[in-house]
Amino acid sequence: FHEGITFIDKKAPKPPHFQMHAFKARTLLLSGEIEKARDCLAYLETMRGELPLSAIFLSNYLIGRFMFALHELEKAVKTGNASYGKYVQEAHAWGKKSLKVSKNFKSDHVEAMRHMGTFYWLTGKKRDALKWWRMSIETGEAFKMKPELSRTYFEIGKRLSEPNSPYKELNGISAAEYFNKAKT
Repeated sequence: FHEGITFIDKKAPKPPHFQMHAFKARTLLLSGEIEKARDCLAYLETMRGELPLSAIFLSNYLIGRFMFALHELEKAVKTGNASYGKYVQEAHAWGKKSLKVSKNFKSDHVEAMRHMGTFYWLTGKKRDALKWWRMSIETGEAFKMKPELSRTYFEIGKRLSEPNSPYKELNGISAAEYFNKAKT
């Protein structure tokens, strides 16, 4: 992966360069390398103002920003951080932008809907979270987006199995069953 980024850095025009770094930021977030992801997103932010970006390049970046904002929001929820409101506003703004731009890119849209469900879960609007996760599942199933569906199933299983979860199932399926669905 890093060799590909290095190659792109040297040879590619700016939009593919931007795209590869957006993928890198998302990969770093998924692997828990938050500080490296923060640096990568900051780098992308400096590039963003310099480039005319088509929606396909922008969608990937916006989802990365949304993922990072959700990470910060979840951390604030767990620690009782006084800046909770700021993180709610940031995550919601990035989420709305992600949803709007990703509409034409189904795998990104499935992911943006899943993250919007997580946003609502973290902000205490559990019923809204379930609605967004349902939409993520429906779109993912309709377009056979197995990797994104697996991630959505895992997220649902994770949240439904939380000790204080008021819901124990979604669409008649338990948290344990969603974990099983995520594996296949």
